[in-house]
Amino acid sequence: MEPEKVVDLLSHYRHDWMNAMQLISGYASMGKLDKVKEKIHQIGAEMEKERRISNACLPQTALWAISFNWHHSNFRLDYDISLESNGYSIYDEEIVSRLNRLIEVISQHANEMEMYEGYLTLHSDQSDQLVVLLEFSGVYQEPGKMGKELSELDERFLVTVSESEKNRCTVKWVCS
Repeated sequence: MEPEKVVDLLSHYRHDWMNAMQLISGYASMGKLDKVKEKIHQIGAEMEKERRISNACLPQTALWAISFNWHHSNFRLDYDISLESNGYSIYDEEIVSRLNRLIEVISQHANEMEMYEGYLTLHSDQSDQLVVLLEFSGVYQEPGKMGKELSELDERFLVTVSESEKNRCTVKWVCS
């Protein structure tokens, strides 16, 4: 990774930590110890998620997920990694490439004034294959067309798009 990207990554990370520290400090100064404990617990849970994704031997995917919210102003991504083994590193570059293509299409159908909530899950199935699931909820322009475009990106993608008040777009694939 180029030094400029590392510095940028550290800058975003430091900014997030400073925000959390200011919040804790503010709660403490107001005597709201229950809020202090709640925020510390929340930070601990976030660190545990980062530990799991960092230990999954998928460094590019980990970096993509951890830094996603810093690069997309109207998308928020949460993630959960539950892998039984570390033998999936051969899929790392492929996962990030597919995720980037998916986000490109989803962004084209998104409204800049809408907030989209997303969730990335990586887990192993019964036959120990890596399953990737990306899901975003929000109001999309032409959700049916978006679903078709997402399906055409890769024949392995299983795409579902609900067309309701709050659309849910789900893309799932098995790495093989």
